[in-house]
Amino acid sequence: SGARNTGISLASGEYVAFLDSDDVWYSKKIELQMRQMFEDKTDFCYTGVSVINEDNEFLYDRKALESGWLKEKLMGFNCVGTTSTAIISTDLLKKVNGFDESLKSCQDWDLWVRLSEHTRFTAVSNPMIDYLSAEKGRITSSGRNRISGHMKMYRKHLKDYFKNHAEEKAAFMFTLGDIFMHMNKPVLAKKMFFGAWKENKLSIRRSVCLILSTFKVSLKTYLYVKKHAARIENRIRRFIKEKF
Repeated sequence: SGARNTGISLASGEYVAFLDSDDVWYSKKIELQMRQMFEDKTDFCYTGVSVINEDNEFLYDRKALESGWLKEKLMGFNCVGTTSTAIISTDLLKKVNGFDESLKSCQDWDLWVRLSEHTRFTAVSNPMIDYLSAEKGRITSSGRNRISGHMKMYRKHLKDYFKNHAEEKAAFMFTLGDIFMHMNKPVLAKKMFFGAWKENKLSIRRSVCLILSTFKVSLKTYLYVKKHAARIENRIRRFIKEKF
């Protein structure tokens, strides 16, 4: 965050775009984003991502589906995603004082929340970057940093909002449970998963993760079963939406 803020403070152009060291922009990314920003008359544009592993193998695509005034959406989770997708007005970045350097993680999520109070967001829905999903070398690979960042986000932005938005609070608790499972702390994970499950007892993913934390399974087993539970739940949701 300190390095990024230095770049923002020295930027003389009208816009700033970020690129993390292990991500890759597609050749049309900037062109398509600038066109989208001019059409929608906004100061922020992000894109979808293509997730790859350390062997440069394709894992999955994640499209950019949200646009408009996103403050409410961002209270539940970081629906925009990684910093490498974003182009933002330099003046607006300086107006909100850039990144919060006290955060050990969630720096991008925090910035998006603060920006969402000043501008509508627009998106190029298709993937315009390759995003490396790696266990080592990232801020997000440190459980302690992730918990620290999420708890500061809770105190800074989410606490008051959650008082009247139980489902968003449950989604946040589920995320904390997932982090604790990565940290091999199933007892703490179980408490978080139970809180999330109480809000939606029909969720296959939440039910499965609660059971997995109870039996203290290995991380490999947890990730495998969670992935397939999420797929089943998503398929059921799509089926219901199509039929009804």
